[in-house]
Amino acid sequence: EELAAHVHVSKYYLIRLFKSAVGVTPNQYYIQAKLSKAKEGLQMGFSPTEVATELNFNDQSYMCRQFKRLMGISVTDYLDHYHKI
Repeated sequence: EELAAHVHVSKYYLIRLFKSAVGVTPNQYYIQAKLSKAKEGLQMGFSPTEVATELNFNDQSYMCRQFKRLMGISVTDYLDHYHKI
């Protein structure tokens, strides 16, 4: 809402412009960016709880649900796969 007010357009118009330019809504983009950071944290050896806390997810289970929804793999399976590489 702040950004929309700053550029003098409605938030709904701004969301439509963002989605047409980037392909996802601003909120989806934000979640994807956070999950990208989550992958980095998990690869560095931080626990899912630590990563969720650091990235300000509501809780670990929410982060894990979003991770599976967007990445197509659970955090546990991701960690198992990553450590085998």
